[in-house]
Amino acid sequence: MNRGLSLVVCLVFFMGCQNAVDSKGTKTTPTKSDSLVTQKVSQKQADPRQCEEWKSSATFVLVKLSLGAQMLRDDAGYATLAGPDVPEVSKLDPAEIREQLQKLKNLPDPSETSSVSKPSVVVREIEEALDLMEANFAAKTPFANGSGDGQKLVALLEALYLKSAMSFSECARECGCSF
Repeated sequence: MNRGLSLVVCLVFFMGCQNAVDSKGTKTTPTKSDSLVTQKVSQKQADPRQCEEWKSSATFVLVKLSLGAQMLRDDAGYATLAGPDVPEVSKLDPAEIREQLQKLKNLPDPSETSSVSKPSVVVREIEEALDLMEANFAAKTPFANGSGDGQKLVALLEALYLKSAMSFSECARECGCSF
C-alpha cells in the first residue's frame, strides 16, 4: 500500500468527523461545555467517554494493520517482528490487537443509507486476519514455504486498513463522535 495513501486515510479518519450532520441535514458544532453531547446528531448519540475509547482503539488497530501490511512483506519481516527485542512501537501482538477490537465491537452499525461496511463485519474480518497472522508467525516462513499465506495476509491487511478506517469513522460520525 502506498504510504501516502495510508497517511491520507488516517487524516480522513481523524478529521472527517469534525463537523457532523444530523439525520435532518442540520450541521452541528460542539458546545462549550461538553462537545456534541447536548446536541442531537443522530438517534445513536454516544457518550463522550465512549467516543474516546472508540477513537483510541480504532487508532491502535489502524496503526497495527498498517504496520503489518508494511512490515510482513517477506519472511525476514516475520523473523524481525517475532524476535524478543522488538520495540513496542513496532510490535505486532495479535492478542493485544484483539483486546482493542473488543472495544470496537460495540460501535453501532451505520444507517442503512451509509455506503461503508458495518463495524461488526469489519471486526470479524480483522479477527480472521489475526488468525492468519498467528499461523504465519508460527510457520515462521509464510512466503518460502509455498503456502501463499504471506502474500495473502499482506493483501488482506491492506484491504482491511482502508475498509476499517472508513467504517469506523463513518459510524463514529453518526454517533456524534468527533475523531
